Amino acid sequence: MAGFFNDFTPQTDYIQAIELTSNQPSVQTQSISGRRQVRSFASQFYSAKITLPPMTETDVRKVYAFLVRQQGANETFTIAPANLKNVTGTQSASEPVQAGTTGDSSIDIDSGFGKFKMGDLIKFSGHSKVYMITEDQGGASTTINFEPPLVADVGGTETIESGSNFVMTVRLTGDKYSYTLDHEGFGYIEFDIVEAI
Repeated sequence: MAGFFNDFTPQTDYIQAIELTSNQPSVQTQSISGRRQVRSFASQFYSAKITLPPMTETDVRKVYAFLVRQQGANETFTIAPANLKNVTGTQSASEPVQAGTTGDSSIDIDSGFGKFKMGDLIKFSGHSKVYMITEDQGGASTTINFEPPLVADVGGTETIESGSNFVMTVRLTGDKYSYTLDHEGFGYIEFDIVEAI
């Protein structure tokens, strides 16, 4: 792994915009009668377009050097976009969780009701996959529901990481990336990432 992207930006939460995409590969066939069959054949993953705000030439070169250091899609790194770290629930940044099995799409937290809210992103401390909460946690339930189903077992000593502890492990999607400098000496960078599972 080649570092934490946010350490190389002028400020810790320096991402202007992120376009997040959920990718769920599937195959569809439709018969003459109109009957449709759909089958998922691979694991879900997230991809994103990252847009940084205008930066000084010095800052642009520092960020660009970090991207070059990734050797295209060869290396992985972590990134924590502020707009993905924001949560609508009241959970702490690290919540103890009960054990879960690969393929489960719900899990119990150790304590607390109504903390997790639909649309918040989480990950488990034992692996790097990102999950999305798909229902508000009930007011009398310790169970949270998420998608996609677990890609790895979750141990009873692990935690759910969200909010200020949320980071994504990613890689660049291609081998080419560039920056632009304007006539006033400000630079602009956009780049695409894909979740590294």
